[in-house]
Amino acid sequence: MALDKNFEEELLHKIEAEKIQPKPRWRFLLKDYVIWSMGILALFLGAISMSLIFYMSRYNDLEVYARSGGRFWEKLLLLIPTFWLICLAVFILAVVYNIKHTKKGYRYPLFLIVLGIISASVILGGIFYAVGFGEKIDDSFSRHAPFYDRLINPRIDFWSQPENGRLMGLIISRADNDVYILANREMEEWKVLTKDAKQAPGAELKVGRPARFMGKVQAEREFIAAEILPMMPGKGFFEKGGFMKKKFPGPMPEDINRLSDCQKYNKTPDKLSELLEKYPELKSNFTDDLLKNKDKIKEIIKNDPDFIKNLELLKIDQAAIERLRE
Repeated sequence: MALDKNFEEELLHKIEAEKIQPKPRWRFLLKDYVIWSMGILALFLGAISMSLIFYMSRYNDLEVYARSGGRFWEKLLLLIPTFWLICLAVFILAVVYNIKHTKKGYRYPLFLIVLGIISASVILGGIFYAVGFGEKIDDSFSRHAPFYDRLINPRIDFWSQPENGRLMGLIISRADNDVYILANREMEEWKVLTKDAKQAPGAELKVGRPARFMGKVQAEREFIAAEILPMMPGKGFFEKGGFMKKKFPGPMPEDINRLSDCQKYNKTPDKLSELLEKYPELKSNFTDDLLKNKDKIKEIIKNDPDFIKNLELLKIDQAAIERLRE
């Protein structure tokens, strides 16, 4: 009893001497809310990563890869969406950390927490994938993320090697019934001959849209296609100005609503102007996309009147420009 009394007196003395005060309840509640919010956010991001893993894996055509050449380890890296698996692992660890730091998190075994998080990520990721969210995220990344073609989705790099029989790019013109002009990742123009090519289900050849071929180089910048393959994750890298904007910062239709980019349009890219002038069908598609984004264009013109001058420098049809001004 004497010891207890002495302990109580020492404790009271210490509290008075150091002026210790109890922390308000709201601080503990706030800490819990922050931890749970971070955990839920990490779980959501993990589910997004899982939906992208499902989406990327959907295009793992083993037969095509068997015929495409390349080293075994290259194909293995293509079949495994490494970047998104790493992201998933990081987000799972983040959720585990946050749960372990909640008031009652210590009660649960680690393996049960990890199993629960993975299960939740798979279920939510499956739902996101089913509603097309994974594809939309990939398209957005492919248009805007740096090093997308080498780090996030190395398939773009793999299929951009004509010397190894693989060619991918944006079709910018149809020269003949079975002859297309394609701009590859480096914005080099290639003539693609498709007369005897086998067209796989889902494959499409259309000006202004990306395409993927397997075949061989016949002459300088001339490719004989043996197979026309459907596009895969990363199509946004080539579609609607995605990769052209990376090379030439001009008024590409898909990014026309980004007002922060307006200042970049002060100088018209010579290569873009040259391509549009050289290939009327590409120019027509470009103009159509501008008109489809008419409301966004009008907002840009309001913030940057010089934008119209850039369209004139690109020699866009004056009637289309007037429609944008309306």
